[in-house]
Amino acid sequence: MDRKMALSPQEAADILGVSLPTVRKLLFTGRIRFARAGRRILIPVSALEAFLNGEEVKNAASR
Repeated sequence: MDRKMALSPQEAADILGVSLPTVRKLLFTGRIRFARAGRRILIPVSALEAFLNGEEVKNAASR
C-alpha cells in the first residue's frame, strides 16, 4: 500500500498550504474530523478530501 490512510496535522498543513495552527483550529472546531491514537492526532485522508469538497462533518464524536 503506497498511499497513506491518515496524516499528521503537520502533513495536512503542508498539503493544504496553511499553517499548523490553522489546521489545529479546523480540527478542534469540528471542520475536519480526526481520530486519536494515544496522544497522536490522525487525520484520515478521506476527511481532508471531504473538507476540501465542502462536505459537513457528520461524526462529531471524533472531536
